[in-house]
Amino acid sequence: MPNNLTLVNEINFHDCILNFINNNHMEVKNYDDMKHIYVKMLEAKYYFILKHELKIHMLLDLTYSLNHTPENREHVLDCLDIEENDSDEEEEENNDNINIRLDNNR
Repeated sequence: MPNNLTLVNEINFHDCILNFINNNHMEVKNYDDMKHIYVKMLEAKYYFILKHELKIHMLLDLTYSLNHTPENREHVLDCLDIEENDSDEEEEENNDNINIRLDNNR
């Protein structure tokens, strides 16, 4: 792999982004700023090896960590609500599947 590529994974994610922000004297006020930084990192040959949803959650968390505004906090809480709703729906689907199997076995 060429030396000018930087791979970003779950382990080095925060360090890579924070170093990039500091080295380029960037400021993070909100998630739009973080998205701009992400694109700049892609342009600088940083390659993110993460699932898309995990990357978004980590970017949102990092945004809030860098700037504790009500808006940034709300983004983090919204992500947690989405995850809770998704797991509730999965549990309901699993229960429905179990009930269908039980009905079919009678």
